[in-house]
Amino acid sequence: MLVVRVLASSSEANATLVSDGEVNLLVDCGLGPLLLREALEAVSMQPGDLHAVLVTHHHKDHANSATIRRLAEVDVPVFCSKGTRAGILARPEFRDDQRITKCVRALPRTPLALGSAQVVARPLLHDADQDCHGFRITIGPQRRRSVVAVVTDFGLPFHPDDDVALRADPAAGLSGSNARALLQDADVMLVASNHDVDILRENRRVPASVKRDHIIPFHPSNRQAAALLSEALSVSRNPPRAVALLHLSEEMNTSALALAAARTAVRKHGKPAPSVVVSTPRQAVDVVWE
Repeated sequence: MLVVRVLASSSEANATLVSDGEVNLLVDCGLGPLLLREALEAVSMQPGDLHAVLVTHHHKDHANSATIRRLAEVDVPVFCSKGTRAGILARPEFRDDQRITKCVRALPRTPLALGSAQVVARPLLHDADQDCHGFRITIGPQRRRSVVAVVTDFGLPFHPDDDVALRADPAAGLSGSNARALLQDADVMLVASNHDVDILRENRRVPASVKRDHIIPFHPSNRQAAALLSEALSVSRNPPRAVALLHLSEEMNTSALALAAARTAVRKHGKPAPSVVVSTPRQAVDVVWE
């Protein structure tokens, strides 16, 4: 059994359920506690049924404070990098709260073992004050192992007029190689596809400084996401079963544009094309349910 369900993906809240029927993991907990409970109830689960939560970075749309407090109450551990942990624990609402300090744990240097699941984290480039990580989750019984890769809210410092050409930046190169390594040979690929470059350029409401300093360097465009998928597929022995596009901007992207770019990327490799789905801000999307 493998379930990969995006419960929410937007600038407001992010959460993805990964389960093999034995181990239930949540990647990011940006939904508030009531919304998370409702999302889990839809698949006959409760927050206490989670075995662990993996947090990519400390921004509140990925790590909701009230939800972390609820997870601590039901003894669900929250794993993240040391930097992300420091960012979460520095919040005024968590100051000197020993239950939260115990709940939020730093990822080990070696792969994290959680029952039938194993988690590898790699750093990505993002504008979080601390850091950001992507995850590669190997899950399932030994004879039917599946790999789920989650690369969201990452970015590379591209030139504003050319969303494919990299600047000479060591951090950008590391972020790109880490993202490709996480995605390589994954059965399920979840990748951010934040904006369409043309829509972004034409948008007059968003200040140029925000585009230059926040969106373009740290949130992948449709073409950047498609290029990353293409690079990962080119070094993968087998195609993924499914691809999901995450974190689409409601104002600067459309599902049709993101899907078109990703589907073009996966089809050109001459391998059986996987299903490609796009996440929505307020409705759960089943990426895999088998």
